[in-house]
Amino acid sequence: MIHKEHKVNDVARHSRAKGCGKPRPDGMPDLYPVTIMVTQENAPLTDALIDLVPSDGQNAWGAGGKTDAQGVAIMFARPDFKGAPIGKYKVVVTKKEIKKREGSTK
Repeated sequence: MIHKEHKVNDVARHSRAKGCGKPRPDGMPDLYPVTIMVTQENAPLTDALIDLVPSDGQNAWGAGGKTDAQGVAIMFARPDFKGAPIGKYKVVVTKKEIKKREGSTK
């Protein structure tokens, strides 16, 4: 697991993320598009889970996503709400690999 703190800033203030026509949950702050690229040993890290965990004490809404074949994850505050609120986050990257046993076909 990798832990780093980053701040989602107001670079994208003019392009607020919206849900797909669904009502916003009570208390959900404005969301801003966030895309994260993850590499390991200079190669894209595929199928990794990314969690933005609020670390500033002022934001109760985190975000999460999963990396694609290029190591890129689009973050969602909730499944139908793309983006993350502005704030300071600890970035948690989790990647599980299952190794095959010798002689195993599964």
